[in-house]
Amino acid sequence: CVFGAKLREDAKLIEQKVANARERGAFRCAPAELARAEANLEFLEYELTMGDFRRASRHHRAALQNIDRAIEMSDPNECAEKRVLIGEEKPLVITKTDRDGDGIMDDVDQCPDEPEDFDTFQDEDGCPDPDNDADTVLDVNDKCPMEPGDPANQGCPVIDKDTDGDGLMDSVDQCPNDPEDKDGFQDEDGCPDPDNDQDTVLDVVDACPLEPGSPMNNGCPVKDRDGDGITDDVDQCPDVPGPAPTGCPKRVLVVKKDDRIEIKQQINFKTGKHTSVGRISFESLDQVAAVMKSNPEIKIVIEGHTDSVGAADYNLRLSDGRAHAVRDALIERGVDAGR
Repeated sequence: CVFGAKLREDAKLIEQKVANARERGAFRCAPAELARAEANLEFLEYELTMGDFRRASRHHRAALQNIDRAIEMSDPNECAEKRVLIGEEKPLVITKTDRDGDGIMDDVDQCPDEPEDFDTFQDEDGCPDPDNDADTVLDVNDKCPMEPGDPANQGCPVIDKDTDGDGLMDSVDQCPNDPEDKDGFQDEDGCPDPDNDQDTVLDVVDACPLEPGSPMNNGCPVKDRDGDGITDDVDQCPDVPGPAPTGCPKRVLVVKKDDRIEIKQQINFKTGKHTSVGRISFESLDQVAAVMKSNPEIKIVIEGHTDSVGAADYNLRLSDGRAHAVRDALIERGVDAGR
């Protein structure tokens, strides 16, 4: 116990030496010795806590040797930190100036060499404002210096008006003396448009005011149902395409009636077959398809017929096959299958 007490006292002395070595600058001039001394001091204190005095004694010797060596190697004049004394700072006295003499000190004056004009417009910035409303009319000549205006009106705004009373001010109205007709066609320009589609038929009597058309058709465009380039009003065959001047094909094989399509030439089939033959038959099918496509409201019933030669059930099947052949031919020519 006496041996342990002695080691504890020595540990405190070594700790004081470590502090002395640091003050002398051992961390600069003897860093390895200082580090070994501090490490062995920690181990010394630990072994004392554990009651192992033999191991504690070894760390005691190592710590003492290294700290003495560190102190010996550390000359405080060369190794210790230098202390610098800082004198009291004298306050800096700044003298404010006003170069342009406008009463606003230069440190806050945005125009220190130009005096403020003090006209109640942005006077706090220290800059003169010769044209407050930026309308190019100088304030000395501007009758309305705080309102942008027209130079021709002494800098005052020109009051807009609506001469023709159409709701558009004269400044944007391209026809200030002619009221807009407000028909949904170019109403924003303020100009009336008596003939919107410019087809010479005035809108008041034009049944199609936005589509150029014929005066003979109430201003509406004349249709071309068969798409042959000849309008229906002059097309003698409006449902079957054909060349000018009549608009009819060389052979008119199909005629559209109010409630039906008449075929002038029957469609021929091979004997005992449901295959159509002959140029006339194909032309007839072409014209039927053309009529149906130009009149989409038409629906037709197709019937096939045979002669009396042969058995009745055979002829029935043949008739049905020929009717389906005609239907397929029309579908191939662009007719909807549901018609």
